[in-house]
Amino acid sequence: MHHDSWDADQSQQGVLVNFSYHGKMEKGIIAADKDGLWYVLNRATGKPIIPVTEMPVQQSVSAHTYPTQPIPATTPLVPQTVPDRAAWKGLTAPNGKPYNIGPGGPAGSFVAISPNLYSVTAAFGQGASGNKPASVDPSTDYLIEESTPGFVALEQQPLSEVAKLNYFDFNAVFNLKLASLGGTPAAAYGTRLEAMNIKTGMLVWKIDRLTPTSAAAAKTANPFGGGVLTANGIIWTNGGSHLQAFSEATGKLLWSSPALAAPSYSPPTTYAIGNTQYVTIEDSLTGDVYGFSLSATKPA
Repeated sequence: MHHDSWDADQSQQGVLVNFSYHGKMEKGIIAADKDGLWYVLNRATGKPIIPVTEMPVQQSVSAHTYPTQPIPATTPLVPQTVPDRAAWKGLTAPNGKPYNIGPGGPAGSFVAISPNLYSVTAAFGQGASGNKPASVDPSTDYLIEESTPGFVALEQQPLSEVAKLNYFDFNAVFNLKLASLGGTPAAAYGTRLEAMNIKTGMLVWKIDRLTPTSAAAAKTANPFGGGVLTANGIIWTNGGSHLQAFSEATGKLLWSSPALAAPSYSPPTTYAIGNTQYVTIEDSLTGDVYGFSLSATKPA
């Protein structure tokens, strides 16, 4: 992207893939940004395989914003425009001024960030793809992603305020101030498991899990936190306090482990010993590692 003032750059590892696109074999790399936009590029030249269009975006004089942003013709991993746009009329941010929700549309995340107005965007540090690893199945051309649909409200800080902050403060590093979206249509957020077809760039299926807002609900929460795809068509992911298996073809939940002592925040790992393949998951509270063996049966 151009002049990233949202901290919406790519933090997810790129995925290399060879696939047929419109009858031509392509050597591609898939890159997903923190705003949920994902690109399929030729890994030798950097040129788009799935088209990318420069689209006009909202401008901020103080941030010296770039007039356009590259928008891929792929289904975004997360919504780019705030929900229920009409309901934002009359809502005020913590500074008493209206939220800036931008014009919406495919480039809806690129809302101009400026002083004295809180701008609502899906582009934020650990959002969308974040640091969660992706997988591609070369036999189906499915891209499997775990993402974080949601929005944040950002305001540009005057340099006089930034100078008072510790260097390691997020607000100082990015010259941004965060505000709560409580009471707005964008207050809810969560995690998402989804499959995209890299030949079309389109969504195949998705599963959303809202993040609980109360401490009591959090004890039984089952958010996605990173996954791994195995060759028999199974997606393994840490669903809160469980290791879970989903069908790559349909997104159907196939199996859930007994509850671990605490939620796991790291992706599962897989390895083979002899002819047996295993999947392991770590408990974040005790550090215990749980291992499960796999059968060779491919799910329906």
